[in-house]
Amino acid sequence: MRVGDSIKAVQRRWNTLQSRNPVTLWAHRTWADVTSTLSPSDFWYGRYPHTFLERRPPEPDESPSEVPEIIWCFWTGANPLTPNRAESLAQMREINPGTPVELITPDRLPDFVLPTHPLHAAYDDLSLVHRSDYLRAYFLHHHGGGYSDLKQLRGPWRGPMNRLRDSDAWLLGPALTDPAWAGQAPERLGAHLRRYYRRIASESTLIAKSHSPLTAEWLREVDRRLDYFAPALAETDGGTWGQAPDYPITWTGLLADVLHPLCLKHGNRIVLDGSVAWNESAPYR
Repeated sequence: MRVGDSIKAVQRRWNTLQSRNPVTLWAHRTWADVTSTLSPSDFWYGRYPHTFLERRPPEPDESPSEVPEIIWCFWTGANPLTPNRAESLAQMREINPGTPVELITPDRLPDFVLPTHPLHAAYDDLSLVHRSDYLRAYFLHHHGGGYSDLKQLRGPWRGPMNRLRDSDAWLLGPALTDPAWAGQAPERLGAHLRRYYRRIASESTLIAKSHSPLTAEWLREVDRRLDYFAPALAETDGGTWGQAPDYPITWTGLLADVLHPLCLKHGNRIVLDGSVAWNESAPYR
């Protein structure tokens, strides 16, 4: 590991420890809760000018919007699962006996890519982490169902899946637990992501209806960003974490920075349900 990578790894670890400090967590939450009373969290066109939220959703296609009984997980490298990841996968399957938990690896991925909607041309140049971020948007839009990081879950998902099916919502997930985890955005949007963090679904565990306006906007914006970054991605090695100085996409650039703003835009179509959260006390790396 290069010196720069080592420094970034230490910084990430320090940020994680700080985010779990009870005093820091209390301060973050209290400030967000106080400021959230100053204005409504509602979205209207014109509220966040010069951001992708101002675009209208794509025109709907003829595909049905549904929640199949499945949980998707991704492992985007050729390396084997670590013991903790393998144990997490086994636990997910054990507590969801009636719900298939599908691990999508590079050799299986082509079976799930639609001929009419191929993966973005820059996919292979992404870091392994960002490949997973991209596939999250792709699968939840085109296939629907559940998604989970390879982490142990708190409980089975059949009930929450039925809850989403029986509602007019498009997405279900646990709410963020700290404003520090909100996606990055400039000016008012960034401030509101932190202010209204309790109204934003965490990206680690999700259930989505396929072909919804929300997932369509999600995938469209990720594709747009990849169009922009593609030339720079072709000039560097993404590796596992995307830590090279010339790697052009930030850690949250393809996931939280896109999904979290969309949770504000479509807040009336989001179900916040902590029962699908992962068990933070269980090791996973």
